[in-house]
Amino acid sequence: MNENDHLPAEVLLYESEFVDGKSVMVYEHNEGWHSAAYTEEGRHFDLVFNYTKRFNLIFEHLKENAHILMIGGGAYSYPKYLISHYPDASISVVEIDPTAVDSAMSFFYLDELMEQYHPDTDHRLEFITDDGRHYMEHNTHKYDAVIFDAYDGFYPVFELLTLEAMKLMHAGIKENGIFAANLPGFVDLQKSDFLLNVLYTAKQVFRYVLLVPAPTEGNDVTCNYVMFASDCYDHITDMIDYDTAFSHVLYDIDTEDLWNDYIY
Repeated sequence: MNENDHLPAEVLLYESEFVDGKSVMVYEHNEGWHSAAYTEEGRHFDLVFNYTKRFNLIFEHLKENAHILMIGGGAYSYPKYLISHYPDASISVVEIDPTAVDSAMSFFYLDELMEQYHPDTDHRLEFITDDGRHYMEHNTHKYDAVIFDAYDGFYPVFELLTLEAMKLMHAGIKENGIFAANLPGFVDLQKSDFLLNVLYTAKQVFRYVLLVPAPTEGNDVTCNYVMFASDCYDHITDMIDYDTAFSHVLYDIDTEDLWNDYIY
């Protein structure tokens, strides 16, 4: 079976070299690297991207038996890490692409994870094929954390970052829960208009909105950031200050313009 047989036209799977010089299997969607896994034996469940490592900061405040919802599965990099490193945690993953699980099983070592940890039999890993916004609109569960990592190429799914969506995220977490989001921006934070608008939007719903940078080695222009929004936690490791004095709220009505005119 070729990696790219039976995949959506915008998805490519291939082996490449990461900035650390290590070989990785890549899940590319609309020219953007969505997920990656080290091919080296013994490292199949390790996290490749810095921003995914930042997701672990939720455990500064949550118990290790947390039940997490992740929106955007890709090649299931973070779920693999969570299951293999946090034996009491569980994760439900909402992914719109119905081929993603099969791809992750065949080429990103998800099958290996299932064989070693059996997260299906103890209900620690749940696969949900759905649109993330649709799922949140109909969700009745309260999670310890919701993690946003849903992208279309280089574009975050804007419909999950508006004021209306933030209210759904808030409703979907427990009283002491956390909403974490992987967001794009520039190394020069004050040039990151979209990112700052998302932060300002989140502040209309959550009491505390914290920001942690997750830079990529060798990239001095763009940068990933992880937002941690909650009603309980005013500190997290490596958080930085930011200024939203000139930012504005993002509404559902703005999403069409964002898709047409998006710049970090």
